[in-house]
Amino acid sequence: MPEEWIWALVADFGSECRERLRVSDTEASISLPVAKLVETFGARWKLSPRLHPEHPLPEARVRPDYAVETSGRITGFLELKAPGHDVTPDGFTKWDRKQWELMRGPRWPGTSRSCGHNSGAQVRPDEGSCGAVAASDV
Repeated sequence: MPEEWIWALVADFGSECRERLRVSDTEASISLPVAKLVETFGARWKLSPRLHPEHPLPEARVRPDYAVETSGRITGFLELKAPGHDVTPDGFTKWDRKQWELMRGPRWPGTSRSCGHNSGAQVRPDEGSCGAVAASDV
């Protein structure tokens, strides 16, 4: 069972998303709560993650919403989608499918996707599969 601080962190995240989504249902509405969640969780584990918005990956011709830096190097990416947007490969739009294919190569670590209503999906480039993101994946 998760520790009490994890429950509180996730509850705060949910409350902040709910409040922001009350006014607007765009992916920008969940951007700050997601960044806060990742940075707070990482800091608790002394990882001190730093999020870099709209990080370009010219080789893949994509720009994920965030690059996650820990210990001075990029260790992952976050791609946010508007609430209600399917974040699983079976529900991808044409662009989402193309973006996912471009980012699943071995040059980039996992890319987490979220639409604010679920835990997202973890794209594992080496396997090309998706599954639920666990706190340990972020």
